[in-house]
Amino acid sequence: MSELIRAMQQLANKHKRLISLVQQKTGLTDYQMLWVWFVVGVIVGAIITAFFF
Repeated sequence: MSELIRAMQQLANKHKRLISLVQQKTGLTDYQMLWVWFVVGVIVGAIITAFFF
């Protein structure tokens, strides 16, 4: 079980570093990043809905 927890922590740390890198390159704030990914989620959800229904 501890291996799974360690792997999840490593994944979370890599994700945090990736988010920081994207923010540095784009100059977006945390709030702007949340809105960008919200819109992306809505678009992906609409595409999936259109495809399956």
